[in-house]
Amino acid sequence: AKDDREARSEGSQASPWTPMLIWGFAAVLLLGTGVEFYERQVRIPAALGSGAFEAAGESLDRMAWLAKDSAQARVELGRELMRANRIEAAEVQYQRSIDLQPGMEANAAIGEIRARSGRWQDALDAYAAALAIDPSHAGMMSLVAGAHLSLGQLDKAQAQFEHALRLSPGLETARSGLARIAQMRSA
Repeated sequence: AKDDREARSEGSQASPWTPMLIWGFAAVLLLGTGVEFYERQVRIPAALGSGAFEAAGESLDRMAWLAKDSAQARVELGRELMRANRIEAAEVQYQRSIDLQPGMEANAAIGEIRARSGRWQDALDAYAAALAIDPSHAGMMSLVAGAHLSLGQLDKAQAQFEHALRLSPGLETARSGLARIAQMRSA
């Protein structure tokens, strides 16, 4: 009977490595949390504040390794890059934001970047993606209509401008867009 109890107790004993593995895992989790806090609360704001955009991007890349990348932080970095007239770098950050979590602001910003460079079909695609997130956003609908207008698609532009005005009767961009279409058709 004693041999049976010893055999059972030997089989249920934990490996001497178990506590070390548990503590090691806990240490890694704690370190990851500390790195995330430092990057998000200290390093990224300081980098954005000083115009060190590459450093902010590198911090976000480090956070991505911890599966803690942030779509909103990528949008903020894109916004700062736009202010610094670093358009291509901003577009990269907005696209990374969309890859993490599709959002209206990032799609609208990409649409704006593409519209500025005359890539109207690409701008239309980005604006349409933003509008798909919030179909009742009259301002975004007006941007979609403006892209249609720039592509010479007057009927589609008119329909979008009219829809935008139904949603927001005082929307000046929709009113001026419709006036422009009327002028183009009468010429």
